[in-house]
Amino acid sequence: MKMESQRTYLEEGACKVLLSKSKGIYPLAISIKSLINQLKKKSESFGVETVELTDKGWIKVKLLDQSLSQVEKHSVSHNKRSIQFTMEHGLGISEAICTFKEVESLLMQIKKRQQEATVESVQVEQGTFTIRVKEEAPLRTLPTVTQDQEERFLILDGSNILNRAFYATAYHGTENLMKTSEGLYTNAVYGFVEMLSRFLKQYRPTHLAIAWDVSRDTTFRRSIFPEYKNTRSETDPVLKEQFSTMKELLELMNVSQIQVEGYEADDIIGTLSRKWSKEKKGKCLLASNDRDLLQLLDEQTVQLIKGKSGEREYSLMDFQKDFGILPSQWPCVKGLLGDEGDNLPGCKGVGKVAAAPLIRQFGSLERVFENLEHLGSTNFKRYVKKLQEGKEDALLTKELAIIVDVLDLENIELDDFRVSINEKGMRQGFEKLEFQSLLEKRSLIA
Repeated sequence: MKMESQRTYLEEGACKVLLSKSKGIYPLAISIKSLINQLKKKSESFGVETVELTDKGWIKVKLLDQSLSQVEKHSVSHNKRSIQFTMEHGLGISEAICTFKEVESLLMQIKKRQQEATVESVQVEQGTFTIRVKEEAPLRTLPTVTQDQEERFLILDGSNILNRAFYATAYHGTENLMKTSEGLYTNAVYGFVEMLSRFLKQYRPTHLAIAWDVSRDTTFRRSIFPEYKNTRSETDPVLKEQFSTMKELLELMNVSQIQVEGYEADDIIGTLSRKWSKEKKGKCLLASNDRDLLQLLDEQTVQLIKGKSGEREYSLMDFQKDFGILPSQWPCVKGLLGDEGDNLPGCKGVGKVAAAPLIRQFGSLERVFENLEHLGSTNFKRYVKKLQEGKEDALLTKELAIIVDVLDLENIELDDFRVSINEKGMRQGFEKLEFQSLLEKRSLIA
């Protein structure tokens, strides 16, 4: 199951969202949710001019300068196989929002009632929107979990894992990397599958999700700080082409993937892990070497960090032993340290020796700056001038380091991520990519 909230744009005279290429019910619901969020930002004085589906796959709501008060909301009709609605010229913003909310709700009801249902088509004829759904035959799945097993959620940082898999075999260059007989590079994809298999064997998760980054140019952090991540080199072309190959294989395997325009994988991981801690009792495992995720640690959530002898479960207890602060204070530490990889300045001259102790003593970055006049009589007096000069950069860095919740995922159902590997689709993918050694295995967890 591939979940992908595609590009959304907020224009003065229109709201629009690009539909996912996936046929999943949930991606379409996410697109509708994005439209709702855009419409909420518009003035109540606006009205709907037209709702259309463009040739390139955009749902576009064109707006009038004012609504026509005599136009009332049209009902949404539905049955087991379709949802149909019409928005007439002049319909008010609030009525349009109510209509889209009803459509979103109906899509989620279909998803709950028919887990394997897909979107057959989305059409617009004479101003009437019709969404047709198709109930698929049940998937043949691998027995990766048992009913009496304690629930565990494994969330992979897709970009981080694929990068690690690529460079694990690309340190001598790209000339001799694994590729198919047709020349399609597959070394990173193969390494990713091997790591996923190892995780499934070792941790036996009941729930599984892959979070993907979007282009760094489109993240909300870039709009706050234009220099964000702009010192990074371009992705190696051989690795870049394997991202789409990896996503296609995971879709064939029925592994849930999420990518939300404007947000990074960290934000998706944070949204899911926090929701899991609120609603579930089992462990949540975050597979990534990204230290930004340390702020997500709690009594249920651990981070799987690569070491010399495999992944280490880095826990809340480990974090507090190492730093003496709460995970929620980690962005404050980063505010002082900065991040060279993300091109975040931090506070120049304040390093690892002082960063965590300062936050430990004062509780937050803001409190550090409020107490600068008292630092002269402490062990931190040598940092007073540096803190005075670096205050603005430090506060900016902290803001950008905070992992935020993705609003488009607020109504997500965690049980939609239950492990259900499609054996037939997986083998089809392995055959296409010529993964002979993987085809010879009985399953990913054998």
